[in-house]
Amino acid sequence: MKELDLHGIFHGQVHKELDRFFAKSSFPVIIITGQSRRMKELVSQIALKYGLLTRQSISNPGRLIVYEN
Repeated sequence: MKELDLHGIFHGQVHKELDRFFAKSSFPVIIITGQSRRMKELVSQIALKYGLLTRQSISNPGRLIVYEN
């Protein structure tokens, strides 16, 4: 599964990073957010704009899995 690590990315840059990543990915993918609740919210909101869903990784709460409905 393809991964994007958002450590070190400012909240204001997340949309741009995900736009680029989603454009060249097949789903599901893993987005590494760390423990930041705000980062997880941003990723989930942006994924919804693409018609995608998110869920927290069971084995690692610092990751979101983005997948198609």
